[in-house]
Amino acid sequence: MAGNPVVVAKYSDHVTASMAKQALDDAGIPAFILGTNIAELYPAMEFAKIEIQVPAERFDEAVEVIENFEASLNQDQADDNSDEPIDE
Repeated sequence: MAGNPVVVAKYSDHVTASMAKQALDDAGIPAFILGTNIAELYPAMEFAKIEIQVPAERFDEAVEVIENFEASLNQDQADDNSDEPIDE
């Protein structure tokens, strides 16, 4: 990874972290995931977060990608929690 790596996001589960990394990859931003093992061993502990790192020079761009990813994720969760009946 070019440049000094900086943390752009932290997650408590590997699936969400992997999806966020994929969003960065899709945007052409190199990213690396750290801490998956400790987070799986101690999921309730604040220190046990999965970190996503990006090159420092791509940080601002990465923040925008992560914000869009999280907004999309939150919208999907809101849609899943709607009180509308499911058509069968």
